[in-house]
Amino acid sequence: MSQSQRVYNDTERDLVMLDGYLSNPDQRALAAPVIDRLVEGLAPLADAQYSWWDAALIPIREGLEALLVVGALLMYAKRAGSRKAKLWVAGGSAAGLLASIGAGFAVVLLLSSSAFGHNNLLINGWTGVCASVMLLYVSYWLHRHSDAKRFNRLLAERSTRALSGGHMFTLALLSFFAIVREGLETVIFLIGMASKMSGAELAAGIATGFFVLAAAALVIVKAGAKLPIRPFFLGSSLIVFYLCFKFMGSGIHSLQMAGILPSTVNEALPDLTTFSLYPSWYSTLPQLVFLACGCIAVVLSLWKGRRGRDVPVA
Repeated sequence: MSQSQRVYNDTERDLVMLDGYLSNPDQRALAAPVIDRLVEGLAPLADAQYSWWDAALIPIREGLEALLVVGALLMYAKRAGSRKAKLWVAGGSAAGLLASIGAGFAVVLLLSSSAFGHNNLLINGWTGVCASVMLLYVSYWLHRHSDAKRFNRLLAERSTRALSGGHMFTLALLSFFAIVREGLETVIFLIGMASKMSGAELAAGIATGFFVLAAAALVIVKAGAKLPIRPFFLGSSLIVFYLCFKFMGSGIHSLQMAGILPSTVNEALPDLTTFSLYPSWYSTLPQLVFLACGCIAVVLSLWKGRRGRDVPVA
């Protein structure tokens, strides 16, 4: 992943396609070009050596998506003026970080990286699907409260259902899922690098990566707090919905790699790994459902806003 993001994404996709082609007698002839493509992409990286900067890129790349989720939740809590909500988000994030660190020690001391890699696919798959469903609601909430008057009414209600204890637990759970999903992949990648660099270089890279993430988190929270409510909430809604769409595709793809779901391939479906679009109905169909839900929510919001403007003022 540190050497080539493109090769990493293509390899993940090709492994599922290869499994799908080999398990279907009518498609086995299509497996040979996939194998050739895998060899062509991976062969130049077989003897790759790593530096501290490569180690830094892993937490930065893996952490940015989790940071966007946690940053949006923290800004939402800050806008709502709820200190308890911020503590729940921070607590969920800290729990996710501790779980990832604990998993790293477990792999080093107790397990093999290959055995953990398979379990990591299962964890990434289920957390990705769960986080995606929860993010769909967060995206809807942000879009719904992008109207300044509506949000001001929300702030005026000190004990609203949106900031109830149950909802704050949901915030903690979502931040936990976001951190664990990316944190476990970071563990796998860093363990794979550990034998190809000194301990000091590895530690320096990890520290640099987390420093960059911390700086980015500070910028996101500070900048978001100064933006007007409507563009802030609309922008956050789009980012969160994109992550919802992406987490669902990559989560189901991970379950296919783990063998939980069949690795079927449909050549007519789009294949864009950047957006977690894979040529399988198992991942594409839920994404289409989410996309339809998002379009319906936008249309209903515009329709209600238009009706509100058409109501005569007494």
